[in-house]
Amino acid sequence: MKKGEICLSTLILLLLILSGCTSVPKVAVVKPLPFPSITTAEDFKTTINNRASHISTIKASGTISIYEEDSEPYSYPIIVMFKKPDYLYIKAHKPLRPTIFTLISSADDFYIFIPQDNIIYTGNNQSLNNNPDYDISLTPEFFLQALFARSIPMSYPITMEQTSQDYILSVLNPNNDLNTITRKIWAEPPYFFCKKELHYSSKGVMLYEVKRDNFILDNQNQVYIPEIIFLRNTRTNVAIGLNLKKIFLNEEIEDSIFEFHFPEGVDVEKVE
Repeated sequence: MKKGEICLSTLILLLLILSGCTSVPKVAVVKPLPFPSITTAEDFKTTINNRASHISTIKASGTISIYEEDSEPYSYPIIVMFKKPDYLYIKAHKPLRPTIFTLISSADDFYIFIPQDNIIYTGNNQSLNNNPDYDISLTPEFFLQALFARSIPMSYPITMEQTSQDYILSVLNPNNDLNTITRKIWAEPPYFFCKKELHYSSKGVMLYEVKRDNFILDNQNQVYIPEIIFLRNTRTNVAIGLNLKKIFLNEEIEDSIFEFHFPEGVDVEKVE
């Protein structure tokens, strides 16, 4: 190139810059949220409730692994949808194969469809939890409590203890004089992710354990959400692991997703 000449590509670039037509791709910067300041049980409770208030819906896909005693775990792809206050949809399936099961919790009622057995179980959530004829190790209520740390009602008394590593919040039953624990929550500074919970019956009997890991920040909604969830029935020792890789918060979910459908020819068993 002779002195004073400008190659065509350079000239085009200069013209674009001068005309303001160039655009630099914007990279989303995910900034961590400030560490919460927790010195009292009320601080801990406020942090949990504030985070829960940022979650209205969850859409996710991933894998569910089911662990039973004396058997190898088995895993399936799943779709999970949640909508406040207590709507839940979980569908497990095999790749390119029919559905393994569909579980729906809508308000106070549940629906479990198992196509292989050609049966639908349905009824009130409380009847499922308390009926001795149905040994359901992990109920819709357990899943609802496991997806993220749910809010603590204002009427529930709380206490907090601190170990060398964790802060532990105990949520007490307000309806008796024995200070029965209904829930215990473990969190570790400085982020205070609710990494572990124990849930109890109204009589103080331990029901199930929840563990959460690999918290990611949804920058748009300013909340952390776990990708890995482990849920274990402490009585039967049956456990479920959720590995969620695609998580979308606060997107619109139609109410029709949580409607119960009863295909013709499928047996329906009502749990009383």
